[in-house]
Amino acid sequence: MEFFGYFCVHCHHFDPLLLKLGKALPSDTYLRTEHVVWRPEMLGLARMAAAVKLSGLKYQANSAVFKAVYEQKSVWKTGLLPEMGFISKRF
Repeated sequence: MEFFGYFCVHCHHFDPLLLKLGKALPSDTYLRTEHVVWRPEMLGLARMAAAVKLSGLKYQANSAVFKAVYEQKSVWKTGLLPEMGFISKRF
């Protein structure tokens, strides 16, 4: 189990390794991830994480979300990632 946050730069750097690990696990094992929240301003990103999890696109979407947060600054300010079809206000 991994506890992470899209707001966490360490999680951003660890994500590629974690994705490789998750794909390499035996078929009877899975990697569970949970987005953490301890301040109200983190709720938007937690909703984004829930949307990603429900979509089943974790392996495709996580890198896009981290890129939007750290390079484009779009998710952090707006709660949106329209190119992936995720709009946190819907969740």
